[in-house]
Amino acid sequence: MEEEDILFNSLAEAAQYAKMKRMAVLRAIRFKKLKAYKKAFPGSSQPHWIISKKDLDAYRANKYNREEIVMDGERVFDLDKGTCSVHQAAKILSKLLDRPYTKSRLYYFLRIGVLKAHKKGIMWVLLESDLEELFQKEKAGLLAGKYVFEKKAG
Repeated sequence: MEEEDILFNSLAEAAQYAKMKRMAVLRAIRFKKLKAYKKAFPGSSQPHWIISKKDLDAYRANKYNREEIVMDGERVFDLDKGTCSVHQAAKILSKLLDRPYTKSRLYYFLRIGVLKAHKKGIMWVLLESDLEELFQKEKAGLLAGKYVFEKKAG
């Protein structure tokens, strides 16, 4: 038999359980990352937020999951639509090249213009076609030994 879901009757209760600040819980609700609803109680001047333990646990499990970030109703990084994050691109290139490929190398290529991408908020969004182009250059050895960090003579 399934255990009945526990409901928290205030932001403070939910925050204490989740080991978060009360305002962090409220921010998650306002950004629609955490499901909650308001309910008026007799004798109370203002309605209280009602948050289920199950929803709070689901939020905490996906809190830092970049693959689940949604902006304007769409996932920012969706491999099915041909977009990915720098982290995902590093994983993909590591598998394709059969060697470790770091995020810092990708950020460096973004900074100097070898890799094209666009920003959505603070996140870099890479297109599959640009990643394929970078893979071909890496596979052909066109980037080996080039673009290394050098000290400027001065």
